[in-house]
Amino acid sequence: MTTVIRDSIADGSLVLWHDYRAGHMNDLSGNGNDGTPTSVAWAGREGVAFPFSTSVITVADSAELQVTAYTAVALLRCRSQVSYEYLISKFDAGGVNYAVQFYSSGGDKVADYDGAGTRSLIYNVTGSRMVALDTANGETGKVYQNGVYIGDLNTASATAVNDAPVKIGNRYDNGYRLRSHLEAILLWNKRLTATEHASVYSELHEYGGPS
Repeated sequence: MTTVIRDSIADGSLVLWHDYRAGHMNDLSGNGNDGTPTSVAWAGREGVAFPFSTSVITVADSAELQVTAYTAVALLRCRSQVSYEYLISKFDAGGVNYAVQFYSSGGDKVADYDGAGTRSLIYNVTGSRMVALDTANGETGKVYQNGVYIGDLNTASATAVNDAPVKIGNRYDNGYRLRSHLEAILLWNKRLTATEHASVYSELHEYGGPS
C-alpha cells in the first residue's frame, strides 16, 4: 500500500475502504464501517456480485460517513451500465446525502444523485477497471476512468448530510443492483486531485488487495 491510501488512513480522510478481494467486508480504513451483505455472491479475486434485486451491502450510519465533499472510487469489472445501477449511496425515504450510479437514458451516464436532481456525465465506462467520482456541496463533480479524468458532471451538486445507512451495490429500496463484479469501494471525505486519482488506481492494482 503506497502513498495516497496510506496517508489518507493516517489523516482520517479515507472514511471507508472495503476490499472484497480479501474475502471479507471489514473496513480497512480503520473507522469500523464494516459491511453486512444481503444476497451477495462471493467471486474470489473478482470480489462480489449482486445477482438478485435484493442484493446489497449495508453499512450502518456513522458521523464520518456524513460528508458534504466526497470522492467515491469503485474498483470493478464494469460489464454493464444500465437501469440506474448504484455503486454507493447514502439515502432513504427521509433524504439524500450522496448516490453514485450508472444509467442509460439519453446516452450511457455516470451520475451523482443529490436528492434535488441527477448530475451526470454522458460517457460509456463499460470495460473499465476503476470508476471514480468526486464532488462537493455547490461544486461540479468530476468523473475518472482508470485513474484518468474524463469529464465534469453537467451541473453542480447539492450535498447535504443525513442519517441513512450507506448502501453498496444497490439502493435502499432495492431493484437498482450493480450488474458488475465489485472488487473494492473507497470513500473519502474530500475531493481527490487528478494526481491522487491516478495514484489510487495504481495502488489498488499494484497492491492486489489484502491477503
